[in-house]
Amino acid sequence: MTAQLALFENDLTPAGLRYQPDFITAEEEAELTSEIERVDLKPFQFGQFEGKRRVAWFGWQYDYSDRKLKRANDIPPWLGGLVSRVETFDGLEEGSIRQVLITEYEAGAGIGWHRDKPHFDRIFGLSLKSPCLAVPPEGWRELGALQPDGHAALALSDGRRLTP
Repeated sequence: MTAQLALFENDLTPAGLRYQPDFITAEEEAELTSEIERVDLKPFQFGQFEGKRRVAWFGWQYDYSDRKLKRANDIPPWLGGLVSRVETFDGLEEGSIRQVLITEYEAGAGIGWHRDKPHFDRIFGLSLKSPCLAVPPEGWRELGALQPDGHAALALSDGRRLTP
């Protein structure tokens, strides 16, 4: 792996964090982007606050006002191939993934380091159309740009247990 693509010096990747460059091809990215452009994204609601991003939940959605999971629209068929690939990537049984969240960030917007709700055991992220910069909690060094062309993937096995 070249220094440009290395996430950590000397490949000291924290336990539970996996990285796969070129998880999708440029053609697959274009197809996904085209489908996502047709999705009705809504402003992210965090209780009474509105986040600086737009989202669409599939399968399940966490309601921050009621503090519980609620059913969302079914995962669309056009995500089926990607969902299967993620299950294979993380060694999951077919049909294990029952929730997908699509998030659109405006240029320059970000999200602070956080812990996902315990309902969501494994977390997988895929950056489309631009690079993703991951900045871990205090005590870790900056992860850096995951992939210059934006085709990066992360899988965290129970990210709530990651330690510096």
